[in-house]
Amino acid sequence: MVSLCHRRWVKVLGTIEHSVASISDTDARFRAIFKNAAVGIARVALDGRFLEVNERLCEILGYTSDELLTKTFGDITHPEDLETDLRGMKRMLAGEVATYLREKRYRRTDGSVVWANLTVSLAQKADGSPDYFISIIEDISARRQAEAHLREVGERLSLALDAAGLGIFEWDVQADRAVWENERMYEIFGHTRADGTLSKAELLKRSVHPDDAETLDQALAAGMASGRPFQTTYRIRRKDGALRWLDLVGHFLPPDGGPVRMIGVLTDNTEQHLAEEILRASEERFRIMADTAPVMIWMAGTDKLCTFFNKPWLDFTGRSLEAEFGNGWTEGVHPEDLEHCVQTYVACFEARRPFGMDYRLRRHDGQYRWIFDQGVPRVSSRGTFLGYIGSCVDVTERKQAEAEREKLAEEQAARAVAEAASRSKDEFLALVSHELRTPLSAILSYAQLLRIGPVDIEAINRAVTVIERNVKAQIQIIEDLLDSARITTGKLRIEPALIDLIPVLQAAVDTVRPAASAKGVTLVLDCESKPAEALVDPARLQQIVSNLLTNGIKFTPDGGRVWLAMKHDAGQIRIIVSDTGEGIEASFLPFVFQRFSQADTSSARRFGGLGLGLSLVKDLVELHGGTISAQSEGVGRGATFTVTFPARHAEFVMPPPAGDSSADILSDRPSNKPSD
Repeated sequence: MVSLCHRRWVKVLGTIEHSVASISDTDARFRAIFKNAAVGIARVALDGRFLEVNERLCEILGYTSDELLTKTFGDITHPEDLETDLRGMKRMLAGEVATYLREKRYRRTDGSVVWANLTVSLAQKADGSPDYFISIIEDISARRQAEAHLREVGERLSLALDAAGLGIFEWDVQADRAVWENERMYEIFGHTRADGTLSKAELLKRSVHPDDAETLDQALAAGMASGRPFQTTYRIRRKDGALRWLDLVGHFLPPDGGPVRMIGVLTDNTEQHLAEEILRASEERFRIMADTAPVMIWMAGTDKLCTFFNKPWLDFTGRSLEAEFGNGWTEGVHPEDLEHCVQTYVACFEARRPFGMDYRLRRHDGQYRWIFDQGVPRVSSRGTFLGYIGSCVDVTERKQAEAEREKLAEEQAARAVAEAASRSKDEFLALVSHELRTPLSAILSYAQLLRIGPVDIEAINRAVTVIERNVKAQIQIIEDLLDSARITTGKLRIEPALIDLIPVLQAAVDTVRPAASAKGVTLVLDCESKPAEALVDPARLQQIVSNLLTNGIKFTPDGGRVWLAMKHDAGQIRIIVSDTGEGIEASFLPFVFQRFSQADTSSARRFGGLGLGLSLVKDLVELHGGTISAQSEGVGRGATFTVTFPARHAEFVMPPPAGDSSADILSDRPSNKPSD
């Protein structure tokens, strides 16, 4: 009995040991699956706390295992999905459902949203009471994004098709019926879905215009035979009787194991066809009007090439329309006018602006005639640039009349110039005679005084002084005239040297100081202390400055001031002479440097001089490569003259050529005395 019981316990213990081994083996396999699964797996307590999570779930949610074990599933569930999850848990706990399935959103640790496919089941204890939830989470974010992208593409395609007004259909050739068509197809034909679809035979019989039925049938047959996309145009009668123009683009697809199908796209182009008919009628009216117009008319497209010439143009040139097309019309333009004609046309065309030009065009008899060509841009009602249109008229007779008028005007102008030159010569001779006679009269008077009888030494000295001063004035007038002649004939030369300018300016001041003192005018020299070197002819520079100072002294009243300043800026030197004298009227400023110019005749008589001083200054400054300008705020406000020289180095100036021919007119060196 004991032995039998022992054998039974041994058997039971063996069974128990085998069961324990099997359970251990199953648990090991479960752990391996739990850890290495391609989906997220979690054990969740009945209150929502995570009890255990695998690595894949951590990757999906972006948390570590330790972080998730401190949270509930509600902490990481999207707020909009939490209520649904809670209802599902209650139903499972109530035994209403065994498994809970749904797509939901989780919030990752970085705040982003991840879509997941959730499967939840309830594990029970041995007594059948709920123990914990097992959740399987599959990341479906990529799929959801792809689905969203496909929906977006589909919506865009649908919007594009609706916006384009395209009718789309699929035709089963064997069954001869449309297996699918969009809403636009019903709108085009004026049908509703209740009317059903039409077979090919019904379409040709009931809807297609009789004149277009054969064309459509042939296009379908040719497209099926070739297997390539095809296009055709035909008319239909809608259900309401309206006539519409349709453009069909179709493609027969190979059977690929199924029936032969055709994908078709229909476009209702009725308005376009009507517009084309209106345009053709308008073009015909334009052609009739253009051919009967009394002018030559041409048209060009957006590529500048001419596309139309009216009958008067062709009659004038004697050429065919084909010969004139494009740039062929330029073959008739006179060679001397061709470049100007084409340049004007192209420039105005590219700027989209009207133009008018004259050129010579060869007539059918070989004679060149003057043409006035006027072109304007063509634009559509919407403002789109279409090209140019122009008209031409023969203006040969007008040109001849203009040439005769121009010749007469030239003769009159030449006569006026000659008369003005004669008057200028007379005025110049009178002015020179006056300027020479005045000092000669003084010389003659004192010479006669010395001849009359004995005079004391003081009278003799006074006479000699007057004679000497007037002789110098005569010499200066002659030198100014000679310098002016040398400059006019190009024989005056300068001899530049690299010198310090300050001594030259001081010498010029010393030259005119007696005249300033005699008139009670104060001279002020304002130069920078540092040396200022420049490449100039020292004698001519002194002549320039002396003339400007003398001019200032002449027109400055007693008690006035004349300033001489020099500024040395980077790259240039400025010599400035200003005074508090008579000033210059604004109307006379542009002529102040002209030869023999005087503000008015009373000024000439009052102050004397030939009006050569400032013109000589300008010419000498320009020979040095400089400039001079004059400013004045008006009469009684003084004047300022500014001379600007480039600060150049000696190696950049060539020496005067050997054998200078200027010596044949006395000497071209200045006397360093100021001129009038």
